[in-house]
Amino acid sequence: MLLGILLLAGLSGCATRNAAPVAAFDLGVPDAGALRPYPLAVEVRLPGWMDSEAMTYRLAYEDATRRRDYAQSRWAAAPSQLLAARLRRQLGAAGQGGCLVRVEVDLFEQTFTAPQASQARLAGRMTVLDPRRKTLAGQDVAYAIAAPSADARGGVAALVQAADALARDAAAMLARFDGADASVCRDARTK
Repeated sequence: MLLGILLLAGLSGCATRNAAPVAAFDLGVPDAGALRPYPLAVEVRLPGWMDSEAMTYRLAYEDATRRRDYAQSRWAAAPSQLLAARLRRQLGAAGQGGCLVRVEVDLFEQTFTAPQASQARLAGRMTVLDPRRKTLAGQDVAYAIAAPSADARGGVAALVQAADALARDAAAMLARFDGADASVCRDARTK
């Protein structure tokens, strides 16, 4: 019996060594200075069930209501943290000061429309709040970017593009306050 237990333990060790390592992805580091800097605070919110390290996808051609997790790929941190970090860097947000850009994400996933065709989908609501947290501007956002490959890596690449589109839209929204309304966020802006 002891020999059987040792044999099973040895075989399970072999299976573990042969398993493919889990790949951890983030949203990368955006080009510095790609957008005009806006030293302000950025906050990203996702529902708890969506804000985990599990990388999810849907097979819309099979069952659009079922979310699945990649077995060998995961996020390096919660998507809200990854997306906030990318937006902060692109907007030059210092995490302090007057105004706040808040993004409430409803959708952050890869959706397969066919076995070899997928797209990244990012959707939600973006709001700019003044220093007293009164809403200055807001808009619904939705991005669907074709993935360059039908796997986790392709989904990440497309989600990076969607995050960059979100950053461009945030910069455009903030640009509204460059003229007469600039004093609203003066504490958070440098000229």
